[in-house]
Amino acid sequence: MKTPQLDKRLLSHSLLMGYATLRRWCRRGETGFTLIELILTIVVTGMLAGFTAHLLTAGVDTYEYLNVRKEGLESSRMALQRIVKEVRQAADPTMIQKATPDSLRYLNIDNQSVQVRYANQSILLNGQVLIDQVSQFQLTFFNGDGTQLA
Repeated sequence: MKTPQLDKRLLSHSLLMGYATLRRWCRRGETGFTLIELILTIVVTGMLAGFTAHLLTAGVDTYEYLNVRKEGLESSRMALQRIVKEVRQAADPTMIQKATPDSLRYLNIDNQSVQVRYANQSILLNGQVLIDQVSQFQLTFFNGDGTQLA
């Protein structure tokens, strides 16, 4: 059997018309894939793999970011609940010893001094760290009628 030779005219025509034209020029009964089919398959597979990898890494990055954010919110919520619990133990408003935007010191119902303060990006309760890496914290004080104290 004689192997068919592809001339330049056939090759240029097949590149212009696509792989269907090349298969039409091939002998009947030949099996396998053409070079163009293999190249197209490799290119499409590579594009799909790149797109899938990008989606997976973006999903993992988003999960990690949200997990860190959730942990920060949980820590903040627990610290604020603790502060509220401690402040509710104040004997009465006259027992407040010091009240500034970044600290509060008062006597509780057991006549013990309690201090909440913000220092060095941490919120401290009686000198112990409740939560750290706090970017901003400010206390605001109100009268019994709801007006803000100066």
